[in-house]
Amino acid sequence: MEITGCDNVIFTTARPEAFINRFVSALRQRWPAARVNLSPTDGPDVGFVDAAEIVIDPSLPARWVLLAVRDSEMDQFFDENAYAVMPDGEGPFALWWRVRSRVAFKCGTVDEVEAGDKGPVGGPEPYTAWLCGPSIGELTVVTPDDPETHPFSRWLCETVRAACVGSG
Repeated sequence: MEITGCDNVIFTTARPEAFINRFVSALRQRWPAARVNLSPTDGPDVGFVDAAEIVIDPSLPARWVLLAVRDSEMDQFFDENAYAVMPDGEGPFALWWRVRSRVAFKCGTVDEVEAGDKGPVGGPEPYTAWLCGPSIGELTVVTPDDPETHPFSRWLCETVRAACVGSG
């Protein structure tokens, strides 16, 4: 099978269980019959369950993956095509989570898109900054296509970011 999908990295300080609850709630609004598979990346695959029945263990491992499909048709498509776009414009996706320890990241260009203390857009022109801390969550959102140009992939990345900051 050809490797498909587009990786989009998001760093967050959100607690994983709170993030998952917010994200799955938003997903179910778009896909009421969504099926998800939340498994440790280095453990047994737990299989797909109805998103409404997902149980989030508060002691999630430091590395996990959440796979999602809309229905049995998308599940079969996923088996054959991985993270490709289906004819209806949507597709299966994955959220890969890992905790990064003792981080010191130099950010080449920071463009403040949203900051609660300033309103939705504003602040200085893009600038260089550092992100430092004892740990941070790293989410790799594997979308069916480029979120800059593909509506479903854009929705997915926007929904993940909203769930990270506690809304949506």
